[in-house]
Amino acid sequence: MESFPRAEISHEDQWWRRAPESDLDASAVFYVAYDRQNLYVGIRVRDDAVICNIAPDDIRAQLRSDAVGITVDPSGTSRDTSTVLQAAAFPCTTEGFGARGFRDADANQGLMEETAPGMEVASIRTEDGYTLEAKIPWAVMPHQPSPGDEIGLNVIIYDGDQQDARVGANISESGLGWAAFRWGGKQALPYLWPRVVLQP
Repeated sequence: MESFPRAEISHEDQWWRRAPESDLDASAVFYVAYDRQNLYVGIRVRDDAVICNIAPDDIRAQLRSDAVGITVDPSGTSRDTSTVLQAAAFPCTTEGFGARGFRDADANQGLMEETAPGMEVASIRTEDGYTLEAKIPWAVMPHQPSPGDEIGLNVIIYDGDQQDARVGANISESGLGWAAFRWGGKQALPYLWPRVVLQP
């Protein structure tokens, strides 16, 4: 992962609700790579209180708890989320660590096994938060980009700190993004996402 292109998300990159108190509260470094079959994203999240209050059979709506979102506009020209892929994953559930992936807020929502065959996610607890890795096949996206193409891409982290959260409760307090949308954009507007060139 260390050799891949990387970018940072600080606690000041707020786009939703309140800003975390510091980078120790919530921030991330993420890495991106690709090949002909897949997009690969690795995210090291700093989080001083990782909450695992989502049941394994309640995997939806990432903004409810600690989670990661990966939004991809493979054509780079989408005007709405009907032609993008919005992947997400909870790093853990009420049964412990082990990422659970799904799609949310795009044209094909649901568990990754059903809506994005071949997508894989994995997570581990770290000393200062967690690391989550995702493999997302281009084949499950509405468009197959080629080397040299420009795509839309954003990485988002959600953070909640309620240690005694009940199972399934919406405890999210902060949403941070590589593009924080401070100019008034929305997660639902892919034409405002950052652009990434797939280097040949």
